[in-house]
Amino acid sequence: MVTVTNMMFAVNVDTLSMVFGRCGEILRIVTFFKAEFRALIEFADDISAARAVAELNDRNIYDNYNRMRVQFSHQPSITVRYNNNKSRDFTNPTLPMDEPGGGHGGGHGDGSRGHGGGGGAAGAAGGGAREGAARPAAEATTGTGGVDGERERVLNYRTEVLADKYDLPSTELGHGHYGTVRVGINRATSDAVAVKTIPKAKVRSLQMLRNEIDIMRIVNHPSIIRLHEVFEDDENVHLVMELCTGGELFDRIIQQGHIEEKPAARVMRSVLQAVKHCHENNIVHRDLKPENFLMTTKDDTAELKVIDFGLSRFVKPGEIMHARVGTPYYIAPEVLEKHYDHRCDLWSVGVIMYILLCGYPPFWGDRDSEIFRKVRRGLYSFKGAEWSTVSDSAKDLISKLLVMNPRDRLTASQALYHPWILAQGSRDASLLSPAHIASLRRFTSYRKVKQLSLNIVSRMISDQEAQELREAFERLDKDNAGIISMPALQHAMNFNGHEPSAREMYALFNHIDINGDGYLDFYEFIAASMRRTLYLHPSRVFAAFRTLDVDDSGFIDLEDMRQIVGAEGGRAEVILREADITGDERISYDEFLRAMCGGEAELGAGGSSRRLV
Repeated sequence: MVTVTNMMFAVNVDTLSMVFGRCGEILRIVTFFKAEFRALIEFADDISAARAVAELNDRNIYDNYNRMRVQFSHQPSITVRYNNNKSRDFTNPTLPMDEPGGGHGGGHGDGSRGHGGGGGAAGAAGGGAREGAARPAAEATTGTGGVDGERERVLNYRTEVLADKYDLPSTELGHGHYGTVRVGINRATSDAVAVKTIPKAKVRSLQMLRNEIDIMRIVNHPSIIRLHEVFEDDENVHLVMELCTGGELFDRIIQQGHIEEKPAARVMRSVLQAVKHCHENNIVHRDLKPENFLMTTKDDTAELKVIDFGLSRFVKPGEIMHARVGTPYYIAPEVLEKHYDHRCDLWSVGVIMYILLCGYPPFWGDRDSEIFRKVRRGLYSFKGAEWSTVSDSAKDLISKLLVMNPRDRLTASQALYHPWILAQGSRDASLLSPAHIASLRRFTSYRKVKQLSLNIVSRMISDQEAQELREAFERLDKDNAGIISMPALQHAMNFNGHEPSAREMYALFNHIDINGDGYLDFYEFIAASMRRTLYLHPSRVFAAFRTLDVDDSGFIDLEDMRQIVGAEGGRAEVILREADITGDERISYDEFLRAMCGGEAELGAGGSSRRLV
């Protein structure tokens, strides 16, 4: 089951423009507060897990397989990365391997914000640069037609029909010139998603739309909106994404005027981590602004999501871009000069931080030309009552982001190490609960196919389900790098009175480190720590099987496994052999279920319990 969490609401521009004096570009910022850490209740978890296993096993295996095979005939897109750092979209096995940093240039700007039908939505139906902003004319091409009016296809493969998998209520979340966003309900799982429908006739360049889709498939970070899958018919392209119900950052700052430093630092940490992830994958966003950040829910503890990659593009290391794109208040001076690289995003981050702390932009004007003139001069001020209580450390970070020469500007990684981020965004003293440590240790005893499958399932759980584990991850990630090192994990275990030997620590860490890069990313940590009730769910177990069954044969064979983990080192053979009970050199759904439920309590007939081997 792929649970999703995101939706965006429009703003009453006429009302808000009174606050900032400019209709159409009101700045929205939000704060979120880290929730108190809640301990897992193992006893209740054990009972729930046992019931989940019973649900998986108290029905005919093959009837269950065939039933779910129909329901999941087009499961959500899941990209698995492995040691050679290549990726593959296993929803569509015929797609070629994607090299990070490759792909198409340009972007698909939606042209205007959504201001009707209940507001904007995930993926920003009305997203992209607003009216009056600089446009990507240098990179755009026109025309979407084919021979005799036949529409050119965006995807290089045929997809299922959207309506066969999702019910689409008539209620519209938002719309813009290039698209409409509605809530979709997955028929198999009842999960809610955001469906952005883009008429191909209105797209200025289908190649730009392809580029946006390529980028959204590559990015894989908890602070970035998730693209689940893509559908295409003769007239439209449909992007199925996470659903955000918390609105834009802007929606909450209107109620507060500005954000206090501690919650602002937490917001900025999430923004910088998302930008760091994009830049590490050779992606430049080029339109970072408060409107392009959504909150997962309306709660104060909601997570932040970066959306709208319509103006984003892949770049090679050192590549210079020349198209003037973006939104006036946030655009970097070098973008106005049409000679820039990925560091333009950090200028936009500086503008966002400035607005968070005072409630208005550093470069303000009634006309775009006036804004651009001030941006080119790069002069801003910390004067005014709003800045009297802001720390010198916060002002220092802003001044190191709003630097005219991009070579002297902080990178995302450097900004994450700034004292203001580290101090204001500090974590609680507690690190890992005993239940988390027990889960990590239990993970090392699982069969390798189960460890790999849990890594797949970790990308399916919702932000609400992952919130507790995200908080634990952030407490261990003290330097805001988005990863956990072996010393950090060992320190956390020692802190809680568990002192593994060097040999035990090495074995535990390497079992969890699925991609073998020497660090634990967010999803690897989730895979090893999540409660059994989160993964022992029929739809999630089946979705994991379908992901590993690359050729859709109904079995996981050696070729499937090699495509996922690589052919080097015999790893694929080891994984297959462990779960192949019958010795026929392939894993059936029955064998896969036994591997996934291995060691878990199973409720048998008459209420008795036994163990699966």
